[in-house]
Amino acid sequence: MNNKLGQLAFLSFLSAVPVFVFYDIGTRFAERGVNTGSAENNAAMYPRLVAILLAGLLTIQLFRTVRSRSDAEHPRAARIGAMFKTHKRAIAVFTIFLIYLWAFRWFGFLYSTPFFLALTQFALGVRNPLMVGAYALGVTAAVYYSFSELLNLALPAGDFFG
Repeated sequence: MNNKLGQLAFLSFLSAVPVFVFYDIGTRFAERGVNTGSAENNAAMYPRLVAILLAGLLTIQLFRTVRSRSDAEHPRAARIGAMFKTHKRAIAVFTIFLIYLWAFRWFGFLYSTPFFLALTQFALGVRNPLMVGAYALGVTAAVYYSFSELLNLALPAGDFFG
């Protein structure tokens, strides 16, 4: 597998994220009646904006990947093992993100986000548990306060708790 084919495969996996978000907005959010209306009562607004941004960035990266020269002159890039060794942190973070998407549906923002942030920090090499915990809880609290108190948007509680 050459590097370009590997990048295209990764982009196809990553494109599942905005597809999942739009599917969730069209089904689960629609059932609860929170996917239409003004910005104050539209819980689907933020995920929709993030999914549109991600889809746009994926499209740009797709064009850059297709237009790039072939890397056939690099025999090391043809080996799958070398690709995984080179990109192991990116693959780990992507896998953690997929688990987060699954957990978000069941446990909601408040319970799944700190675990996602802590696991991501660990995958990226941060090993100080105090720093990881402070970061995960601090970012979760700041985002929760920003959305729930400042913007008056209800963050999803999850099917398990809501």
